[in-house]
Amino acid sequence: MKIPAALETLARDREFWSRYFWQNDDELEYGELANEVVIYTEEFLKAQYDLRGAARPIPPGHSSCLIELDFGADGLQLDMPPDLTSFELGLKQPSGSVIQLGWDDQAHWHPHVFRWTELATICSSASSTMEPLANQDLLLLLLCRFAPITSDPDFNIAEALLKSAWKNLGLECRNSEDGNDDDSDNGDDRDHDDAGDRKGGGDDLYDHVIEKIDCRNNGFEWRLSAKGWVLSQDDENEYDIICYSLRHIDNDEFPFVELSTMIAEAAERRN
Repeated sequence: MKIPAALETLARDREFWSRYFWQNDDELEYGELANEVVIYTEEFLKAQYDLRGAARPIPPGHSSCLIELDFGADGLQLDMPPDLTSFELGLKQPSGSVIQLGWDDQAHWHPHVFRWTELATICSSASSTMEPLANQDLLLLLLCRFAPITSDPDFNIAEALLKSAWKNLGLECRNSEDGNDDDSDNGDDRDHDDAGDRKGGGDDLYDHVIEKIDCRNNGFEWRLSAKGWVLSQDDENEYDIICYSLRHIDNDEFPFVELSTMIAEAAERRN
């Protein structure tokens, strides 16, 4: 497993999570998270040179924060820059190659990857390894942006796990009892406020996290197909939130078998 040690402290910092979930979008860099330097290929640099022209310098690479979780042969990799402006989720294979599962940014996101029962299994399995930083609550907050809430049963699972994580990491708003929260709320144009049952008792940051992933009443449906579990939406034009997922029935490049195997291995390890 690869988890930056700095996360042990940042996991208990509300300001870190307000930036992680883009409630605060000042793009402050957490340099202490950088544990990898990604070097661009010659092909990438040439393409950027042709695109930008010689007048603009092209950096040879960038610092990145890599979080890796191992489950038998395969594992998960979360790649994010220190300014927390984008997130890449991949399935890491024994060869070291990484297959893209989804990503989240503020341009054209595809973050809908996991069922909530799968995410719960992944986080509890990783924490069972007794790695000091493989904390179930930390992993849940890091990965929950990739698990859309699609139904009321989903919401019940998500709410129980997220409230527990919030409490265990000491993230409760100091003023939540009177409904006041000092955190700034710069908004996210994907947020939606139509379900009062998701509110966290006056904690704007917690509410923001729930609203970011709550896709109920928008036609999202998990279906078990011959390929495995796939996410669908009956008619995206009828809803406020569009399903953006690589895990759909028509995507032959998605690693359905490998992901199912990894989740099964995680469940076995947890047991």
